[in-house]
Formats: sequence, C-alpha cells, structure tokens
Amino acid sequence: MSKPSRRERIQEEFESGKTDFAGERLHGTRLDGVRLPGVNLQEARLTGANLQKAVLTGANLRGVRARAADLSGADVSAAVLDGGDFNRAKADETNLRGASLVESNWYLVPMTKADLRDAHLQRAQLRRCLLDGADLRGAQLTDCVLRQARYTQDTQWPEGFDGTRSGALGPGAVATGAWHKRAILIQYDLRGAKLEGIRLQGAFLVQCDLREADLTGANLRGAHILDSDLRGANLSGAILQGADLQSAHLTDTLLERASYDARTRWPRRFEVSATGAIGPATKLKERDLSGAKLPGLDLSGCDLSGANLQGAVLSRATLRGADLRGAVLSGVRADGCDFVKALLANTQMDHANLRRCLFTGADLSHADLRFSDLRKADFTGADLTGTNTEGVRK
Repeated sequence: MSKPSRRERIQEEFESGKTDFAGERLHGTRLDGVRLPGVNLQEARLTGANLQKAVLTGANLRGVRARAADLSGADVSAAVLDGGDFNRAKADETNLRGASLVESNWYLVPMTKADLRDAHLQRAQLRRCLLDGADLRGAQLTDCVLRQARYTQDTQWPEGFDGTRSGALGPGAVATGAWHKRAILIQYDLRGAKLEGIRLQGAFLVQCDLREADLTGANLRGAHILDSDLRGANLSGAILQGADLQSAHLTDTLLERASYDARTRWPRRFEVSATGAIGPATKLKERDLSGAKLPGLDLSGCDLSGANLQGAVLSRATLRGADLRGAVLSGVRADGCDFVKALLANTQMDHANLRRCLFTGADLSHADLRFSDLRKADFTGADLTGTNTEGVRK
C-alpha cells in the first residue's frame, strides 16, 4: 500500500477532527482544492505551496511563510493572515473578503480581480502588487504601503479613499516628484497621470500606456521606454539623456526644452530637431533657454551664441568648444561644467555658480563674471582680456 501524500494526510486528519497544524513544514506541497475551513496553520511553512482553489475560510494563518505560494482562486475569506509573508505569491481571483492581513507582506503579488472587500490591511505591504480589477471596497488601508502597486480603471477602492494619490500607479495617478529610480513597470495604464518631476532614472517602462500623461520635468535619464504609448503626453523639460525611446509612440508628444544627448535613441525617422528639444542636433543659436534644466548634458561644439540661458541649470554639463559668444548666463547653475576651449567672449555670466568649472583654453575676453562663485574653477590658458571679475568668490 502506497504511503499517502502530505495533502492526503492533512485532509484525512482534518476530516478526522484534527484542526491544529501550526508550524507544519509544507514547502512546495500540493494542497490545491483542499477543504480546511477554520484550520490552524499558524507559522506554517508554505513556501512554493500550491493552494489553488483551496478552502481556508476562517483559518488561522498568522505568521505563515508562503513566499511564491499559489493561492489563485482560493477562498481565504474571514481568515487571519497577520504578519504572513506572501512575497511573490499568486492571488488572482482569491477571496480575501473580511480577512485580516495586518502587517503582512504581499510584495509583487498579482491580485487580479481579488476580493478584498472589508479586509484589514493596516500596515500591510502591497508594494508592486497588481490590483487590476481588485475589489477593495470597505477595506481598511491605514498605513498600507501601495508604492508602485498597479491598478486599473475597474479597481474599486474604499469609499473616500483616493487611490490616485496612494502611491499606486494607474489611470490618473498623481505621483508628482515621486522617486521610482530603476523601477520596472510592465503594462501599466497611466493615461492622464500627473507625473511632473517624477524620477525614473534607469527605469523600465514596458508596454505602458502614457497617453496624455504629464511628465513635465521628469527625469528619464537612461530609462528604457519600450513599446509604450506616449501619444499626446507632455515631456516638456524632461531629462532624456541616454533614454531608449526607439520603440515608443511619440505622435503629438510635447518635447519642448526636453534635454537629450547622443546616446538617446529615437524612433526611426523621428525628427527630433523639430520638437523644441535640446540636444546635439538642435539649433540653439539665439534661443530662449532661460531656466532650462540641462544637468549633465553634452553640448560640445554647439552654437549657443546669443542664447538666453539666464537661471538655467547646467551642472556637470559639457560645453567643450561650444560657441557662447554674447550669450546670457546670468544666475546660471553651472558647477562642475566643462567649458574647455569654449567661446565665451562678451558673455554675461554674473551672479553665476561656476564652482569647479573648467575654462582651460577658453575665450572669456570681455565676459561679465561679476559676483560669480569661481571657487576651484580652472582658468589655465584662458583669455581673460577685459573680463569683469568684480566681487567674484575665488
């Protein structure tokens, strides 16, 4: 006679009246479809276990370790899961209605169409959860962490709870100035989202819908925007150095004053020079760039003569050999900027931050440097004929 499986043993023992399985080691065990209402599995080890369509209504699952477990379609309503670890588990269409999930961890868990009505989620970690179509009506979300959780138009939130400002990302989300460096966002619906100044350096945005989204001043340096829809989006003033936009849809995308460099990849036949963006292929002569944010941008050899860069941010930018004759750089923040062999004759650079700048071999004849900060700047071999240095800090 073959030895019964752990699943069969637990089901038989439960049906015989045993309900206490606290601390059981059930790593990777197939428990799909088991019926264990009210069972005590406190602090059980369920890592990688298959609990699909299991019935665990009213169960005690406090402190369970269920990383990568599959609870898809399971009925865990009214159960207690406080302090449980469900990191990278699966909970699509799981019934968690009325369950207590206080201080539990659901990092990166797909919870599509999960029933979380009246659930207790105080201080729970739902970071990067996929809440597509989930029902959270009546749920308690005090101090619940929803950072980068994905929601959709049919996700239902508790009455009075503003999901767009919760840290979760979805249609109409408000994430102004949020920090999502190196985030991985796959198939996020961010139509009409307010993402001004969002920081997405090195992030991956794959098949995301960003139509009509506001990304004004967003930092997308080195971001990979793959097969994403940016039609009608506003990227004015965005930082796009090193960004991969080759497969992005950019019809009617606003790029005025967005900065890019030679590493930025654009869609085939995309005419970046006609967008108002600022970069190596752009005509910048006599252009109004006042207040533009161009940190770290490489504009070596560019013609910026007569341009207005008053109050612009050029920190750590490279302007080697650039023509800035007659340009206005009053109040510019250019600390660490490379002006080697640049043409700066008759340039207004008063009240500017020029600390640690390299002016080696540059032509600064008759330039106005009054009251600028020149500490640790290098003027080796520079032409300073007639340069006004009144009140400078050295």
